[in-house]
Amino acid sequence: MKKVLFITFIFSTSIFSFPDLNTFDKTKLIWKNPKIFYVHQYLLDVAFGRVNSYLCLINNTDYKNNSNLEDGIGYKVILDNAACENVEVSHPWTIVSKQETENSNLDMELSIAGPDDITDYKMKLILEEETSDSNPYGTLTLDYSAVLKGNSLPLYVATYESGKLSENQFKFEAAYYLDGVVVNNLLPAGYEKYFYSSKIIHTSNSGGHGTAIALNFNPNLEVVVPGLGLVKWLDALAIQHPQYFPQGYTGNYPDGNPISIQTVNFAYNDKVIKFEVIEGYSGAKNGVWLNAGSQGGGQFQASSQNSELCVGRTGSWTYVGPQNYGVYNTSGDRISNLNSPLSVTYDLQAINNITTNNVNFNGTVNIFSGSWVGTGMQCKKIADGSSYGNTICPGTTISDVATIVLINGEYYSNFPLFDIPEGTVLTDAQGNEYYIRQLGVKKVYPMKPVGDSDCATLTLQATLDTPDHKFFNYPVVNVPKSGAVLINKFSSNPLADEYLQGKSFSKNGDDDGDGVLNYLDAFPEDALKSLDADQDGVDDAVDNNITPFQPDWTNFKNSGKSLYSNYLK
Repeated sequence: MKKVLFITFIFSTSIFSFPDLNTFDKTKLIWKNPKIFYVHQYLLDVAFGRVNSYLCLINNTDYKNNSNLEDGIGYKVILDNAACENVEVSHPWTIVSKQETENSNLDMELSIAGPDDITDYKMKLILEEETSDSNPYGTLTLDYSAVLKGNSLPLYVATYESGKLSENQFKFEAAYYLDGVVVNNLLPAGYEKYFYSSKIIHTSNSGGHGTAIALNFNPNLEVVVPGLGLVKWLDALAIQHPQYFPQGYTGNYPDGNPISIQTVNFAYNDKVIKFEVIEGYSGAKNGVWLNAGSQGGGQFQASSQNSELCVGRTGSWTYVGPQNYGVYNTSGDRISNLNSPLSVTYDLQAINNITTNNVNFNGTVNIFSGSWVGTGMQCKKIADGSSYGNTICPGTTISDVATIVLINGEYYSNFPLFDIPEGTVLTDAQGNEYYIRQLGVKKVYPMKPVGDSDCATLTLQATLDTPDHKFFNYPVVNVPKSGAVLINKFSSNPLADEYLQGKSFSKNGDDDGDGVLNYLDAFPEDALKSLDADQDGVDDAVDNNITPFQPDWTNFKNSGKSLYSNYLK
């Protein structure tokens, strides 16, 4: 049996009188809003991060003991998606795993079909060669998709492929599409679209190099331009960079003009990653401010050879972005955008067990919307999250979260002063209570100091061509006949499992005594029912439609269009 291994690259609540969460219907947003995991240096995550999440999920399916069931038969698993830094979903995965011999390819198909889910998830893995010390990427093809049921609107599409170039050199390529509603659920689906791709060339027992790109398509986004007022971002860019905006240009994915384009080139060894970011329209490179930001007279130092940024592969730390919370009322509904912020008293010592001398924290937090909670900002070392001084970084503003300031050989930036713990209840002056969830946790790769010896050994290479949107495979993953949940990763934490409260069933048992073994019985505790072809929770005998949902990619492949490529790399 081939083993799925990870790609070896990366790396106290106050409850008050708020109702018990278990009193809320499971369809309420307080339950349904998923947690999403981010990387602070997100362009590096484009190249490496997500595939490990999916391999983690697959590793937890116990496929080694459940492969090669009867032809066309799958089995159900409830996975701890959050433990694998994957978007949380509320229903079991249905899995078909096949491998003819120990030396054959491992072929796995995973799908989610839940009765009240509006999103359809599918994943397919073909594993030809396991990962190893010499080849940390193995030889595999992995596809993942999430679409809205009904219209098949893609929310997320990804393809990862790895293979051998020579005896000691390997290639890893990735591409994924992301709808903006996934990262900001206050946006309508289809309003904003992202495309990312990457290519890595790895040399055995040495390291490697690669390129990743990020394109953001949003033709409707408006910005305030001095002298022009409120205009569409694309129109503002057309004024600044007319050479990239021919007559009749659009901002449509995939062939229109993106509102932002970034290319990152990187090199790595077994300890660190060195990287440099290039803006596609201006050609400007990322860099740092020396001693103070632009508001404090600091000097900008653009990235150049031997001054590129460099991060460690281990020792990351996390934070929650100000607009990555979920704020809910006592009905379990997410609150709307507010015309003016709610200022709520916050006892930092009692809730977080920490004190601060930050001059900008006055003992309150501000609630701006169902996503945005202001906790104040603090200058922190990117290496470990430790504070610098008692306020924001020198020469920056309170809203400046992108500037990196180099002070005494260490890199600093503005981060939230503190995180509001999951499950905290905030009470305003009128006694209204608001339940807080952490919906977006960001991992920070630790920035290495100037002169780090491991970083000094790396040299960035020329930009590589990365895959376009035609790289997506769009595999057909059929929802198989299946029965009870055989594996449940919440067996020791049943309250976290809204679907089955941590319960599972033995494969060859017959809990309801109806003569149908559990692995074939969709209703293992009801002797009068056993079949549910579309996995909607309705017995086939009384279900008017037993056909499982299958995405229709016809209008979304864009195979006749070329990805926008007229930019500086």
